[in-house]
Amino acid sequence: MINQHIEKQQKQDQLQILMSIYGISYKSGSAILAEIGDVNVFPRPKSLVGWSGLAPACL
Repeated sequence: MINQHIEKQQKQDQLQILMSIYGISYKSGSAILAEIGDVNVFPRPKSLVGWSGLAPACL
């Protein structure tokens, strides 16, 4: 049960970071996190950008 609370708090923290980007609202930030899942699987930002297809050369 405590692990669920920790995971929920981590998601909230990630959402707050996303929402600090101009144009990202609660709704769009939640959708981004739902699609990505655990952002910690990406060793660096370029990996996430490449995975998303925004800049395929960043793989």
